[in-house]
Amino acid sequence: MKTSVKRLLLFLALLTLVIAYRIYVLIQFGFKYTDQDQAVLWEGVRDFSSGIFHETRYYGQGYNTMLEALLATPLYLAGIPVYQALPVVTTLLALIPFIIPASLACFRKQHSTGHLILLLALAFPADYDLITTLSRGFITGIALASVSFIWIDKKTPVAYYLFALFIVLGFTVNPNSIILSGPLALYFWLKNSKQIQLYFYGSAGLLTGWLIHSLLNSFYTQYPNYELHRPSGEFAWSYFTDGIEHFDLFFDGLIPLYLHWSWLALLLPVFFAIYFFRTGKRAEGYTCIIIPFVLLLPLFNSRLHNASDTIFYSYSRMFLAFPVLLVALLYFLPFKKINPLFYLPFLGAFVFKLTVFQENLDKRLNESTYILVRPVEDVLKKCQDLKKLAEKHHAELILITDFGYILHNYACAACTDNFPNTLYPTFERRTWRLIDDKDKIYPSVLIIDSERKLDEKEGLLRLEEDPRFFLIPHNTTPTYDLMIELDIYPRGF
Repeated sequence: MKTSVKRLLLFLALLTLVIAYRIYVLIQFGFKYTDQDQAVLWEGVRDFSSGIFHETRYYGQGYNTMLEALLATPLYLAGIPVYQALPVVTTLLALIPFIIPASLACFRKQHSTGHLILLLALAFPADYDLITTLSRGFITGIALASVSFIWIDKKTPVAYYLFALFIVLGFTVNPNSIILSGPLALYFWLKNSKQIQLYFYGSAGLLTGWLIHSLLNSFYTQYPNYELHRPSGEFAWSYFTDGIEHFDLFFDGLIPLYLHWSWLALLLPVFFAIYFFRTGKRAEGYTCIIIPFVLLLPLFNSRLHNASDTIFYSYSRMFLAFPVLLVALLYFLPFKKINPLFYLPFLGAFVFKLTVFQENLDKRLNESTYILVRPVEDVLKKCQDLKKLAEKHHAELILITDFGYILHNYACAACTDNFPNTLYPTFERRTWRLIDDKDKIYPSVLIIDSERKLDEKEGLLRLEEDPRFFLIPHNTTPTYDLMIELDIYPRGF
């Protein structure tokens, strides 16, 4: 058998292993658990499948997007449940930054580089795999920015335009992509700085991307009441020093081979830079030099410190592009042939990850977090129970103030047919729901509350199914006025 055929078969075998492992993660985690933010995307899929587009970005905020929900819509329409369609799409997006460079390396006959990139995809700690399975918009911008790999070695007007366009698209979808796009843009410019066409067509790509970015943001300029969450964050030296002191929180879960030495995030690019400069690869060397600065500068921002040591709102979510930076550095290396023994540490780390996967997952699921996490099976059952209860009492609105049901506020309508309308007034992301129901009178209203003494209110009945469940069987008051009467004060809209 020819050597080239053997290398191609090895590439396909590794690619199959990467995909099989991510399917395993989906089965063990992605399909089994969800949280309150993923539930918002469940609702997005349902809306998009009906041709309804309420906002240009993630419901209730002027940043991030519903891209995962949009891409999952065809799967949902094909009969795949929303709680499976979304994690599948997110997983595919997470694999794009590895599959594209690995495939390109093989096409240019650098099979060993392609093999190493796929092995690297297997060698990151399980936390990285779990985080990049969550449908929360964490990986979408990085996936778009990584598409620019397709044109990184090309010197054509189309390449200049599309490279610049996808760099900006990645940023507008999620700014965490700048960790990747910044160094890639520098490399691309250094390689093409003498090409006059770069400045014309590259500027056209940047302008197109910026117009899309501005169009998405213009909705919230015109309708500021839709923005429950606004982009926030202040810069201060104290945040930086705190980030340095707790550097492991940001990077430990992103270092391959389970080395658990977070400072390698800064040292590895330096080692690569030394190699590139010694071999005359100046563009690659300068690209490596800026990487430590790109990783350190975000630590000045308070927003990065608004996190917890849990996969559901991880400190590392803002640095998820770092593994793809390592992919880029491998892509730049001129490997021709590698001793197969060099593959063993990557395979060893992967085997170790498999052996401790369930133990690590159980530990992560049991960690306390202010993100509400529930097994999908429990959510589906609870939604069915709520639907039956609402039908029993002819309730067409479920008014929710109990945080334990914030997830169901968004999830139930997406996974349960003919589910009644819901509202979570104090923290409702769906501004249009507050507007639509403001003056609407629902004859029968189900209320889920654990903070107020609603049984002391006239006309309310406490239901026997749950002490938090109350019913207004003969309501004649518009929804907004009803909420005020019950001391439930909705967010401004």
